[in-house]
Amino acid sequence: MKKLILLICLSVITLNSLIAQTPEENSGTAVVTSDDSPKGYYNPETEYFNLGYDARRYGKYIITGITPPIILLFGIKAWDWENNHDFYSKDEGWFGQGTDFGGADKWGHFYAHYVTQRLLFTLYDHLDTSPSDRWVYSIGMTMGVGFLIELGDGFSSQYGFCFQDLAMDYAGIALGALLDYYPTLDSFLGVTIRYIPTKAFRENEKGGKKILSFVNDYSGYIYMMNFKLAGFKYVGYDIPNFMRYIQLDLGFYSRDYTTYDRKAGNDDDKRRGIYAGVSINFSEVVKDMYSDHSSKACRLSQVPFKYYSIPSGPGHSFGLPK
Repeated sequence: MKKLILLICLSVITLNSLIAQTPEENSGTAVVTSDDSPKGYYNPETEYFNLGYDARRYGKYIITGITPPIILLFGIKAWDWENNHDFYSKDEGWFGQGTDFGGADKWGHFYAHYVTQRLLFTLYDHLDTSPSDRWVYSIGMTMGVGFLIELGDGFSSQYGFCFQDLAMDYAGIALGALLDYYPTLDSFLGVTIRYIPTKAFRENEKGGKKILSFVNDYSGYIYMMNFKLAGFKYVGYDIPNFMRYIQLDLGFYSRDYTTYDRKAGNDDDKRRGIYAGVSINFSEVVKDMYSDHSSKACRLSQVPFKYYSIPSGPGHSFGLPK
């Protein structure tokens, strides 16, 4: 019954998304380039592919329709939503030493929804049929996903609906939308992770679930904000070329809080910390591998490095009080 209720909620939200905008009649597939055209537009600076009107319209509805069921299936496998429990909420706290995961789960929520919003913004940018579509659908869908995840957690035996998780979800969405709206700010600021699977995770998770459960391996993560010196070049400052490759990192991590740590007997030294360091901005490195910086291949090659930071420079960790 609980799964049925959850499925009904998913269906209602999906239906509302689908009927939120009534498509206009259009017999052709021509794409125009004006932002204020109700027939959609193609912006070569932000879009990788030039899609016609019908492809945009139906693609938008398909993506909007399949996202909630995918989240449901992921939650069942990764977060044990199949272990039904009466709905309940839980005050988990924020980033304190005594919280369930030392605050790493909160930054995980922030990062995951930041990335989801930005990727959906890019996707809906290709599928918009009005100037507001990419904003309404990317922000609305990501907010819906965050709520659905907490709703699923509310019926799980392990987690429970958590306001703090939802608040961090929406904070990540807000920052992602802000950077999408202000490209200049985006050229200076980034949010990335540094992740190396822990030994405890590798030894305890087996089979297909291992592919999905890495999101719970918090002891392997550092969640980081990056200040990219390349931004100065973007706004017109004549900085030495090598400085484009440098970014300053500030991050948060926790260690030995997870279920994997407990199973491995590593949970007797729970700790949190702040990371500060310098690393290479590989987006700029990849860009310089192409003679045409505006090419689709060049722009697509940079995308992974907007969200993942390869260890590539000195850094120092500062332990927080226990």
